[in-house]
Amino acid sequence: MSEKIVESLSDYVGEINTMQQNLNNKVGVGKKENIYYRGQNQDFSNTLPSLIRNENYLNNEDKLINDFITKYPELFGDCHNNFDRLALMQHHQLPTRLLDLTSNPLVALYFAVERSNESTDKDSDDADGKVFPFTNFDDQSSLKQSLSDERVGNISPEYTSIRGKDNQFLKSPFSDEIEVESSLARLSNTDRKEVLNALDKFYKDLSSIDTNGKCYWSEVYTNIVTNTNIVTNTNTLADITSKILLKKDYDDFNQNASIRRLYHEIRRDIGILKK
Repeated sequence: MSEKIVESLSDYVGEINTMQQNLNNKVGVGKKENIYYRGQNQDFSNTLPSLIRNENYLNNEDKLINDFITKYPELFGDCHNNFDRLALMQHHQLPTRLLDLTSNPLVALYFAVERSNESTDKDSDDADGKVFPFTNFDDQSSLKQSLSDERVGNISPEYTSIRGKDNQFLKSPFSDEIEVESSLARLSNTDRKEVLNALDKFYKDLSSIDTNGKCYWSEVYTNIVTNTNIVTNTNTLADITSKILLKKDYDDFNQNASIRRLYHEIRRDIGILKK
């Protein structure tokens, strides 16, 4: 979507209505997809969370979280998991990996026209704000542009090699994916990097075996990792070798010390300390 400049509230509302109508036309008759909005009071080059825009914050993410919890333990009595804790800390202005979005475009507009910094008078502040729209479905061109940001090291090739059965991003706060992501924030910077490196290696190995470009990880897991009878009459020697190597990769991944610390953090978070 191209950037639009608006100078009045009526123009802004008109653009929002047009964008929603275009999305409804794209998804089909009788369907309606929500748009979520983020308002930023400065023209940042990206929509990355404040934690990721600051290298010192990012390198000390676990320390920021632990220090906050230690200092204000009474705030977390109603939190059920690490995601709840991150959301609460985000609400209290701690830099986190979370990104605030709203389904109300007027709320996003409010944040876009706030003062650009504490020392600027709101009546004389001439810095332009921005409102970024998001949907529940990925746009490959926008995604690649975002993932090529210098802060995330151009990881778009790794992302696009990971296939799924749909392209929806919306997840429950209690989903496995959100549990892993929020628990990853509790690890040291060294462990986080090692987890991502191990995951990157595993998926590259998986992609090299997936020569037809159509299989999904859930199917590979069922057919290879959980299948003790790897060798069948229908397997070629190359197939058998690939499956054995991938099974070894999977076992090595689970034995990685940083991966095991992540597993421990997840078990601790959900109340299961034993395998």
